Amino acid sequence: MPGTLRRTGFTALALAPAILLAEAATTRTITGGATAAQTAIVLAAGTAILAERNALNAVLGADPIHIRDAGVTVAATGLGSVATYALSVHADLGPVLASAGVGLVAGLAAPSVAVAVYCGSFVGMASPALFPTSVGVATAGFAAGVGLVAADGVFDGVGGKLGTLAFAGCLAAAATMPASFPSGTTLPTSTLLVAAPVAAMAAVVAFHLHAKRGHSTVVASALVGVFAVMLRPALSLVTNAPLATVAFCASFVGMSAPRRLHSNRVVALAGALAAVVFLLTSPVFGGAGGKLGTTAFVACTAVVGVGEVQDRLLTD
Repeated sequence: MPGTLRRTGFTALALAPAILLAEAATTRTITGGATAAQTAIVLAAGTAILAERNALNAVLGADPIHIRDAGVTVAATGLGSVATYALSVHADLGPVLASAGVGLVAGLAAPSVAVAVYCGSFVGMASPALFPTSVGVATAGFAAGVGLVAADGVFDGVGGKLGTLAFAGCLAAAATMPASFPSGTTLPTSTLLVAAPVAAMAAVVAFHLHAKRGHSTVVASALVGVFAVMLRPALSLVTNAPLATVAFCASFVGMSAPRRLHSNRVVALAGALAAVVFLLTSPVFGGAGGKLGTTAFVACTAVVGVGEVQDRLLTD
């Protein structure tokens, strides 16, 4: 049973990014250069996913899943999704501040369930155009919670994992009810001139906060999200690009463990790459909870995949 669940968790983490990238490839009118970039990202990320699949047997025999702990995880994920949706939509805080705020409170006040609550908060970033009521959000949140239980030990330490499970939960919920994803906003390529540096910096700050300063990954990411929203008025004087959203997305890259992204330079690279993926996928799955995390996960797995290739070349 644990082995089957963990295979299911692996499948969710591999399939959700593939769906996002495939939809972007078929929807967006992109140049040859952008197509080449997306192809390179897919190949690099695919290398990391294959390596994780080959290592999957190591976690299949891990400690059995306890029903009580699993129930707490699923409940906390559902609670995080509904609370964030309420703050984002009904309290009009907006999705970034609502998610970051819920994550920060959970990380400081309830660290034992903070990861699950933060995962749920990404579901709660969903637009009311996708889920008009909290019923749909709760359904997606519980689905993400099940995915979080199933994916225990899979892709550990890879930034964006929680958001990818949230995105998978939203996909599952949307498939079981009359819900459809609205179109996103196609961003111009010039957005990268400001988005890539901001993303690189946000990723490094979040990474530094947990890897060097001792904060939990949840608190580190949430702090970046809160400060990004606080700086939004100043950033808007420079550009209309959604830099606060980009920074929050990159903060998930910064949640990566040092064994996955081993230096600030590599983290900055993955952060900048997240901005590229953000741009490529901007027209699709608008209002989807977990899309930002999935974007970060794609960037992280691509960088990890390049590292896998380099290690093989050095050992051959």
